[in-house]
Amino acid sequence: MPDHPMLVARERPRLILDFPAWQAAPDIQPGRAEKPQSQLPATAAPTATSPADDPLRPLLWLARREGLLLLVNESGDDLHAVRAEPYGYHLRDRMRLQVTGDGDGFEYHQVPPGSAVLVAAYGPEERDVICGVRLAVQAPHLGCLAIHPPTAKGGVEETVLIWAHGGTPAQVTVLVTPCGPAVL
Repeated sequence: MPDHPMLVARERPRLILDFPAWQAAPDIQPGRAEKPQSQLPATAAPTATSPADDPLRPLLWLARREGLLLLVNESGDDLHAVRAEPYGYHLRDRMRLQVTGDGDGFEYHQVPPGSAVLVAAYGPEERDVICGVRLAVQAPHLGCLAIHPPTAKGGVEETVLIWAHGGTPAQVTVLVTPCGPAVL
């Protein structure tokens, strides 16, 4: 198995190794308004040797840096596959008008722990657009997950997706999905 993520034809090579570890913001505290752990598979619980032993640490989170939205892997394992599909829309006269979402997205394989991958990029033109990103993640201890962070005007904000104790923030939707090429 390679030490570095393998590029896929549609993949844009945007990998950051040794990404800085998550720092808790005062308004982000695990345990408040979270969904129960039972939503994730039993295999989603971190192993005793995992760097995510601390239940107050995220396994997966989104970082926002200079217009880039990055998926950060602090799970302690390689993410076998990651697929991200950014999208955006305007609301006009109670109608939703799609403005972005070409279907290309980003795709990565073998994303090492402690690294981050690009899942969306935002510029000044998205300032008035409600943006979102659909994520599909496949990992040994997490299984196959469809993850939907909350949309936001100007781009998805930095947020924790899955805590080490298996819970998820209330505004994040995480669904267990069947594994297979159709998912990723």
